[in-house]
Amino acid sequence: MEYDYKFKIGIIGDCNVGKSSLIKREVYGDFSDIYYKTIAIEYYSKVKKMRDKVILLDIWELSGNPSYIELAKAYLTHVQGIILIYDVTNKESFKNITKWIKLIEEIRTNNITYMLLANKIDKKEDRVVKLTEGIKFSLKKKIVYFEVSALKNITMDFLNIITNYLIDDNCLDNSIEDGIIEDNIIEENKMASIDISKNKKEQKKIKEKERVKWCNCCFM
Repeated sequence: MEYDYKFKIGIIGDCNVGKSSLIKREVYGDFSDIYYKTIAIEYYSKVKKMRDKVILLDIWELSGNPSYIELAKAYLTHVQGIILIYDVTNKESFKNITKWIKLIEEIRTNNITYMLLANKIDKKEDRVVKLTEGIKFSLKKKIVYFEVSALKNITMDFLNIITNYLIDDNCLDNSIEDGIIEDNIIEENKMASIDISKNKKEQKKIKEKERVKWCNCCFM
């Protein structure tokens, strides 16, 4: 099919935090309360029309099982966006977000667009990770943060949001400055001046600050 841009997104987090449920809500609009363990990798594809552009999303849900870490690394090498997910009823899954970010940083040196989702907020009685903890972590890491529930279909349209950020980070600004588009992904202009590089870093810091946001949803 024809498209203007293609982005690869990795979905990562511990086992049983609801990665499959959330992505299936966004891609297919459905939900199943039957737990199916992801074996290694699950692939999803979604086409979106945004800003008068056709966007193709290649979405890779990576198993949280340590046995597949090396395989996960291979896929993370090629993604532009990362969606980190933890379960608010599982403190360990929240603590391990730091581990997942470290894993990504070990194999990537270029810019990554991050998003953090706190899932299962419908389980109010079982919640152990407070809203303030998620906010504090997102402020520290300067990444966008949302509280969500796959069960209640509270997802904040996270695929739309991260796609918008991916367009900003990989296409619009860089395509004007560098003038290079290859396979619909902007290639770094190695001949760019130091001044332009510094300007990009300053713009990135501003964008990061603007993205620190959250939503504490109330529902019946």
